[in-house]
Amino acid sequence: MVKQEALRANGLLFQQEKNEIVSDVIVELESCHTLQMGIEKIASSIEALCMPFAGVFSIASTDGWQKAHSWGQKMNTSLPDNAELIKLKFNNEQGVFPFRFVNQQGSVCYVALLQVQATEALNGYPVAHFMKLLKRAIEKINITLANIALREELQRFSYEDESHWIKKPTLFLRSYGM
Repeated sequence: MVKQEALRANGLLFQQEKNEIVSDVIVELESCHTLQMGIEKIASSIEALCMPFAGVFSIASTDGWQKAHSWGQKMNTSLPDNAELIKLKFNNEQGVFPFRFVNQQGSVCYVALLQVQATEALNGYPVAHFMKLLKRAIEKINITLANIALREELQRFSYEDESHWIKKPTLFLRSYGM
């Protein structure tokens, strides 16, 4: 019974540490002015969230996926092509976690992909619980990414005419001191 309680306490401590990491990542993301800055911050801190399990963090680009960061043992992972991207969803069993948001036009934008390979329970914290914890963390991060993308778009609309995609005349004249 004492051993079981110690395992439970270790599991709760592990969960608390991961929740603190997520909170720190979100605070850092909220200070980002661009989506690209946000993705870079995630790439630099995602390993701490996923450790001690192996993982790969990939960033979406115009010509597919680029592996930005990997840690732990080498994983045999395949990255989805653009056709599979539309069907990409969270998959706790396979450890696939997409970073995405819905833009103002209503289309889903995929910006990054996390693949994690959890091998065994860690000090009494079951893998299934870790995967659910990770899914919730990525969902929170996705909400923050959507806010960054919205701020970026609002910033652009404040300087451009939406119907013509040209600079607003008053801002154009002010920039030339007229």
